[in-house]
Amino acid sequence: MLRSVLVLLLLFTFTGPALAGEKTVQAMEARYQGLCFSARFHQISVLSAMNISEKAEGRVIFAHPGRMRWEYETPEPRLILTDGTTLWIHSPLEKEVLTGAAEPYFGKGKGGRFLSDMSSLREDFTYTRISEPGIRPVRIRFLPNNPEPGLTELFIEAEESTGLITGIETVNAYGDVTRIRFFGEEHHTGCKEAMFHFVIPEGNRQFELGEP
Repeated sequence: MLRSVLVLLLLFTFTGPALAGEKTVQAMEARYQGLCFSARFHQISVLSAMNISEKAEGRVIFAHPGRMRWEYETPEPRLILTDGTTLWIHSPLEKEVLTGAAEPYFGKGKGGRFLSDMSSLREDFTYTRISEPGIRPVRIRFLPNNPEPGLTELFIEAEESTGLITGIETVNAYGDVTRIRFFGEEHHTGCKEAMFHFVIPEGNRQFELGEP
């Protein structure tokens, strides 16, 4: 599940309906840039090579710049947390904590970074609207300027008038797809720094990300 959680994607360039796509992107920027917000989420991850689907749900918090807190409740509790520099992954049932640099997993728009820093959409991707006029929500396809195996495409569904993001879909070089639906969005006047910093509980084993 970890590989599917830490992956995000996008594709294409400006032609025709891209003008409508630009209006939606502007609305997203106006709604989320510099904001701290939370939402519930449902996630489906499809591992192409194994033809396996995994479902998960929980709550997520985003705060500018680059701070995220993914609290998975099912199929088992798990916390994926970053302060924009360090990444922690806590598995309470196994009493294990993985730690490492956030950049390899959340840099260049990966792992949902754009939701905590909307400016990364324009910096890291080229995009176009792919849904027909009048279809709601608008569906936009993003292509990373510097593709990596972990992120080849990203699709965002959002309301054109308000910028409300209702879903994202990511694809990696292996053909794995992760679809996430958001609901119950709440905006917050501020999020404390402590929410995005992890203190390893006593009795938990710590490993560096990338260790065999």
